[in-house]
Amino acid sequence: MGKPPHSDRDRDGEDQLQPPAGSRRGLGDRAGWVGWLLAAVLCPAAVAGAATATTGQRIQRELTERAQQALRVAGVGGRVAFDGRDGEVVDVPAGRGEQARQVVQAVDGVRAVRVSEAAPVTPPPGPPAEPLGMTFTGNRVALVGAVPDEATRDAVRAAVERASDREVVPGLRVTPTAPMPGPPAAFGDLARAVGAVPGERTVSWTLLGVTLTGTVPDPASRGRIEEAVRNALPGVEVHSQLVVTRDGSAQAVETAGTQEQLDRMLIEHPITFNANSAVLTPQGLDAVHRVARLLRDVSDRTVEVGGHVAAGPGGESNALRLSQQRADAVRDKLVRQGLPAERIVAKGFGDARPRADNNSQEGKAANRRVEITVR
Repeated sequence: MGKPPHSDRDRDGEDQLQPPAGSRRGLGDRAGWVGWLLAAVLCPAAVAGAATATTGQRIQRELTERAQQALRVAGVGGRVAFDGRDGEVVDVPAGRGEQARQVVQAVDGVRAVRVSEAAPVTPPPGPPAEPLGMTFTGNRVALVGAVPDEATRDAVRAAVERASDREVVPGLRVTPTAPMPGPPAAFGDLARAVGAVPGERTVSWTLLGVTLTGTVPDPASRGRIEEAVRNALPGVEVHSQLVVTRDGSAQAVETAGTQEQLDRMLIEHPITFNANSAVLTPQGLDAVHRVARLLRDVSDRTVEVGGHVAAGPGGESNALRLSQQRADAVRDKLVRQGLPAERIVAKGFGDARPRADNNSQEGKAANRRVEITVR
């Protein structure tokens, strides 16, 4: 038998339970648009959040690197980490907390700094550690003592090499608990101050101050070294045990011997210039360096740098001006080599003191010169 037909009621109920196909497609379309709308709103926010996190990590990394470098340069020690722009320094040597805080706080971009000092280290029984310092002997300066790490050791040596023309003899040991009395760069200033005067001496630098021992040629030299050290290390206590070992007659003999060596050297290696110029020739520059090495042994004496020119059409006033410029040029080079500026006098003599005949190119070249006199 066939299936009986549905009643109107049944058909009406079926129609209500099953909406037309067109209506179902409309609901699906609306759901798709809602999904696209949510994606458009949420995706940029997620990308922005990831970018912000990456930028924050980069800032923290850069602040950490710059702050750690600042601590190393200052010779403070400690390790630094950042949460955003707020830093925390740990393992700072006892008594150096405030200095560490100031060093890190001065780094551009840092907002706040917390510091945790390490517990004081009690040294083991035995002889005290050798103080950090330098020993000056002849044309050599030996580095002695202990530093906390290899980076500090290399920085101290580089600073002394830049500040001194003497041969630097490495001798620093790495001991993690070794205290640093000051930043590595200050050792260069100290080497320049102590080594400016001839003589054998030792400088020791600890947390208690600087101690100077050794010899100087006269009381004025002793005072000059002590003043130079105080200027190089402001606020550091200076204990001087320098001893004057020579009298005036000994100095006169040494001065005469040095002048004889200078005269002989300048005959073999004259200080010469380009024509009509205060620019040293390569040979002239080499001669100045030779003179500086010799004068270092009598840096407590006054040195006159006399400039000379070859006769030319410019007249006396032009000759005096150019000769003074040449004397000034040599004086500046000597000062850069570490000789005390206050003891070097530059004077131009024009063309009044020729050494050779101005009628030849060779003679004129010989007359374009500088002479050195020790007084």
